[in-house]
Amino acid sequence: ADANPESPLGVPNLGNSCWLNSLIQLAVRPFVAHLRQLGTGPEIFTNSLDEDEEDRTQKVTMCQKVYEMYDALKGGSDTRRHTAVHGLRAHLQQCVHTLRGRGQQDAHEGWVALTSYLPRDMLGPVTLEVNMQTTCAGCGAREKATPYACLTIPIVANTLELCLSSYVQPQQLDECERCSGTMTETPTLQGSPAVLVMNLVRFNARRQKLTTRVGIPLELTYAQQDYVLCGVLLHLGPTINSGHYVSFNRTRHGWTEFSDAEVVPNVCPDLSDPNIYMVAYQSSAT
Repeated sequence: ADANPESPLGVPNLGNSCWLNSLIQLAVRPFVAHLRQLGTGPEIFTNSLDEDEEDRTQKVTMCQKVYEMYDALKGGSDTRRHTAVHGLRAHLQQCVHTLRGRGQQDAHEGWVALTSYLPRDMLGPVTLEVNMQTTCAGCGAREKATPYACLTIPIVANTLELCLSSYVQPQQLDECERCSGTMTETPTLQGSPAVLVMNLVRFNARRQKLTTRVGIPLELTYAQQDYVLCGVLLHLGPTINSGHYVSFNRTRHGWTEFSDAEVVPNVCPDLSDPNIYMVAYQSSAT
């Protein structure tokens, strides 16, 4: 049956695909919506890839699959959305062997994998840089800037703002391999993406879940720019290899809960829920 394009639409579960369905709602939807708002379609980015670029074919297909998924959420039949999510998952699994099979996957790892197979020019709206400065008392300082489509934040406090503040504090490292001097490492966040995606480190080395409550603000100031919360993704379950993912997203109809194909409008998330695993903010300037 045809769906009302003005109503928020869910994504059918293909069998333990809730991790991908929730990612689509949390991050893919606002990301591609921003690209569409700029008037850019997939051909803009696929045509910019060099013929000899590594993984060119995979990146072209991933770009097309992401746009097809977004367009399927704008309206049409259930079959269209099923076809779109099936195509996106199949291509992700073809590119990343750790995502193969029908077992539960980690949503954060899935987002990192998905964005790593998109054209670099396409990722501007979700990319920031972490500039890591390593300073040695004996032999000076070194810097390395690394782009990320998702900022991974350790849980060290009871609010996201305090966790972010702690993230950029200097940390003492082991002694320098060159001169055995004292070393410190200081990260600096650079760039102000249109869609800021972050994940909270909810799982330890044993892949067990941390249930610390972290307050998520509706508004956030980052890089001297104001951001508004547009979505939260929750992992419901005791371990990373089990459970269920859902997301809450701000739509034109207010906050809406998405659990695969099930859509519940006018449901506000608990912004200190211990199951919150990823969050997405939109710049108020866009």
